[in-house]
Amino acid sequence: MSKKQPDPVVLIEQALSRKDYILGSSLLIEYSRDLLQPGRLPELRTILDKIPKDQFYSHPKLILLAANADYQSGELKAALRCLATAIPVLKKSRDSSSLSAAYRYLSYIYQDMGQNQKAIQACGLGLKYLDKNDYRGRAGLLAAMAGSYWRLLDYKKASKVYGRVMEIYIRAGDKEGQIRTLANVSAITKTLGYLEKARKDKEEVLRFYRDSDNRRSYCLAAVNLSSLYLEMFELEKAEVLLTMVIPEIQKLGLGMALGPARVHLGEVQMYQGRFAEAEKTLKFALENTDSSDEASYHFTCLIALSSLHRMQNNPALSRKYAMEALDATSKERPLDTALAQYNISKVCIASKEYARSRYYAVKSLAVYAEMRMEYKHSLALLNLADIYLLQKKTEPFVRTLSQGLKICQKYEYDFFFQGQYPDSFWHLIPAYLKAKGTSKYIDKLSQKFDPIKTISEGPPSCRRPEVSTLGSLNASIDGHLIERWKRAASRQVLGILLSKHISAEENSQEDLEQFVPSEVLSLMLWPKKSLATASINLQVAVAELRRLFEPGIKDGKHSKYIEFRDGRYRINIENIDLDFRHFISDVRKGKQAEITGQHPAALEYYRQAVDLYRGDFLPDIKLVEMEGPREQLRQLYFQVLLSLARLHLKQGQLDAAIKYSEMAVIRERCLEEAHRILISSYSMKGRKDLVSKQYQQCRTALRRDLGLEISPETVALYRECQG
Repeated sequence: MSKKQPDPVVLIEQALSRKDYILGSSLLIEYSRDLLQPGRLPELRTILDKIPKDQFYSHPKLILLAANADYQSGELKAALRCLATAIPVLKKSRDSSSLSAAYRYLSYIYQDMGQNQKAIQACGLGLKYLDKNDYRGRAGLLAAMAGSYWRLLDYKKASKVYGRVMEIYIRAGDKEGQIRTLANVSAITKTLGYLEKARKDKEEVLRFYRDSDNRRSYCLAAVNLSSLYLEMFELEKAEVLLTMVIPEIQKLGLGMALGPARVHLGEVQMYQGRFAEAEKTLKFALENTDSSDEASYHFTCLIALSSLHRMQNNPALSRKYAMEALDATSKERPLDTALAQYNISKVCIASKEYARSRYYAVKSLAVYAEMRMEYKHSLALLNLADIYLLQKKTEPFVRTLSQGLKICQKYEYDFFFQGQYPDSFWHLIPAYLKAKGTSKYIDKLSQKFDPIKTISEGPPSCRRPEVSTLGSLNASIDGHLIERWKRAASRQVLGILLSKHISAEENSQEDLEQFVPSEVLSLMLWPKKSLATASINLQVAVAELRRLFEPGIKDGKHSKYIEFRDGRYRINIENIDLDFRHFISDVRKGKQAEITGQHPAALEYYRQAVDLYRGDFLPDIKLVEMEGPREQLRQLYFQVLLSLARLHLKQGQLDAAIKYSEMAVIRERCLEEAHRILISSYSMKGRKDLVSKQYQQCRTALRRDLGLEISPETVALYRECQG
């Protein structure tokens, strides 16, 4: 039987403890790939701090390692200093492969600092030292070069270089390399305004990394996709991704993704009207960046804070952050400058400084028009049309808005006119109709967003249907509780269709997962009947369900609740009041507050979630397919109880910590973390007798129910509390 290999960190630590720095450094370089994985960065940096500085000159690859660790941790200036030291040493030692890697890292740092010309030069030098057979190194340098070209708005060159990168990965059969290149290309696609194409590509990238072990790339893909969802005003999708991924980013120590993720989360909260939370989140993000030279998220954060205060009618603070953002721009980042100018234009509109507003609006419009960035171009045109309307300049208003509408129609930017959209431009449409008349696109916008039409053409019910699912199924239509269901199958169909929305919560980009094939529903409900008979039964059950939600409906094709598409059924829950949605939303908001240090808000959201969870999801629908969603909500409930217990324990509120831990243990006695919180709480109360009793209960439950021994972590805690 082969002997288990010792942990490389143990070997390195042993060598360093003996002051055998030569062996320790060699081992560290040998195992550097393992230690550079996100999650081990703090461990790596601790080891690097134990090595004397003179050893870095004897082993210059150590300097590269330190630079990479600093870069991934988001400390760009520290990484830059390391590389400035490493490159001359590597040149002297004629280490070509390490030199090439050093220039690649250097290009990444310059990119993130907005110095893209320097980044391109670094890539060129890296290619000069690269081994001819190193296809990965070549692809990496070319990809970095392409990234700098697109940041300099030279999309033609960027696309051409990315094409070379894709060819390299295709020839090598490197699927991950192809996906990585697709992720980079999608950034250009998004910048040019092809949002639907960018969404498709970015969702493909996320799916690939979600199923891989590369958690670093998964986190980056999730943050990038959330940014796109924000631009398309799909706030819930962005919120789900960010709330899920930020704790993982923190755990991995991935500083380069943490700043942008926090800013995007603050923007989501702002657009949802949660202004107090948004301000705390954005200030938390701003305070945790090194300086305005580091990555563009510092700048983006300033823009978001300016928008937030403008929406709250605080012109002084809005202008303050707007001018700070403009000061943070540079010639190498013209898009930042254009965005800062657009933002100042909006600030001036709020202050009724229309001439100054138009000055900045025209400047930002010129950049977006020249770069053919259709999304931003249309937004700038609508903004300028708004200014002309306020100035009562009818002719330029009509001309400018016509240009903007033409782009919006072509690229389907209808959401600019949605009432919930921040700075919605719907108010321009009535004035345009009066001056110009209607068109097919105007008619389409009116059908979707005109408040008068959407109210008059809404469902006959004057109240939203209310459905509760936690503990039991209860439905109220137009305020009347459904006390008896004519067919049990209709009730089951409702439960199955609702359960699909729970499963889709974690993968919010997978809308198709909400649809259930009719054959699957038939087999689930009538497994012993022929498919033909089961299909008829299903149609009858669905028809009754539709009539319950929409009394008087004549044609199921026009149902606003139970949809049928390509042989699949789905329930549209947007206009249904659902308890599990409120529960999931409160949990999500609690997590957001917790990860941004807003503990009182986190406690409040978590308590609301606990109050909503009156029992498991539809426990009386005994179908095996319901167990997945049911267990998902149950585990979410346990997470909430544990979060409440942990937060109360940290604040020394021992009775509350005990209360929520006991609630968790009562429902699931093998939750070891709940037992640990109880042990800690009893210890702090000085009750050693209860500490011992809880420890024994935990050990007995694990052995009896799972056949497991108590974990070393719990044993160590118990001994500490007893000692």
